[in-house]
Amino acid sequence: MLQAIGGDASVSRSPPALAKKAGALEPERIAVRARAGFPPPCLDGVQWGRGSSRPCGAAETSDAQDVDPYTGEGQVMADQKLVVSWLNDAYALENGIAEALEKQVAVAADHPAVQSGIQRHLEATKRHAETVKTCLEQLGESPSGVKTTMATLGAKVHGLTMGAAKDDLVKFALNDYATEHMEIASYKAMIVAAQEIGQAEIAAACQGILSDEVAMAAWLDEQMPALVREAVQQGET
Repeated sequence: MLQAIGGDASVSRSPPALAKKAGALEPERIAVRARAGFPPPCLDGVQWGRGSSRPCGAAETSDAQDVDPYTGEGQVMADQKLVVSWLNDAYALENGIAEALEKQVAVAADHPAVQSGIQRHLEATKRHAETVKTCLEQLGESPSGVKTTMATLGAKVHGLTMGAAKDDLVKFALNDYATEHMEIASYKAMIVAAQEIGQAEIAAACQGILSDEVAMAAWLDEQMPALVREAVQQGET
């Protein structure tokens, strides 16, 4: 009686029948469930969807995990594209900063110590751009020629200081300080992202750049009081 109720364990269900059920669900319900964030349906002990099947409750295979239900694009590839996008942002920003720093070097001619610091910053920025370019090449990409939002923002920040006023160096320092912290946040994010996609070399490269940015921000912080005092004193004369 128990065997009659439970069925003969040696007799498996008909694969064609399962396939028919899965086929009926695949184009409609599975897609709807995926968009809603639900897992593929479980039919007769088998979980169907995303182009594959597995026993209910079993861990997803890497292929199943790597398929975007909307685009069909591998998740690893999608994650890599995100990192590439951020690296392109960083590359454009570094080049934009380099252009602004070249102008700052000329303006700081009467302040040798400050000028020397800006020159070091310029050289480091150019190295950073080359490092980011190498990171892109490691991912099979080349720097994009598109001017990104981050690069545009960086240019606007630096563009505020191109006048000829007594407080120019203070404005330089303020804007550079703000930009440095934007870069610090960006490279911290890229380090984590690179680690997530298994790109340890890129993460290490970004860590090296981050260290430079932190050091430059600290230098700017040290210069600020003297530059402000000088600007105030000049304004009083």
